[in-house]
Amino acid sequence: MKGHSEGKQFAFGGWPLEETGNMPIIGDTTVNKNATHESINRIIEITKFSLGALGATPGALEHLEEQELYDLVQRHASGDWGNCSEHDREANEDAIRTGARIFSIYQSKSGEKIWIITEASRASTTVLLPSDY
Repeated sequence: MKGHSEGKQFAFGGWPLEETGNMPIIGDTTVNKNATHESINRIIEITKFSLGALGATPGALEHLEEQELYDLVQRHASGDWGNCSEHDREANEDAIRTGARIFSIYQSKSGEKIWIITEASRASTTVLLPSDY
C-alpha cells in the first residue's frame, strides 16, 4: 500500500493485513464492537448495507493511499456508486433491497480505475482493479 514502509502493509486503523490466498483481508465489518481493536463499523461511518469481510487485491493496494482507500470504501458503503452508469446505479439500489451484488466504480488520485464489489451474500467486499477481476 502506498505510504507504508516496504514489507509492512497496514490498513484500517493500523490493522495488519492478513494474507488469505492472494487477497489481503483488511478488516471485518462483522467484528464484535466490544473487541479490543477498533471496529471497522466505527471507521466506516455510514453504511446502507453490510460490507462483511473487507479485502483488497495487491494491485488495488499498490495504487491507493490508506486514506484514499478509507474514503472510497466509505463512499461505496454510503451509496455513492462513483462512476457507474445510471443502469448500474439503479441495479445497486435494487440490490440493497433484494440482496444482490453491489458494484461501484471510482478513479484513484493516480488515475487508476478502482472497483469495489460487495457480494450478494454480504459476506465480503473487495477493492480491486478491473484487471484483477
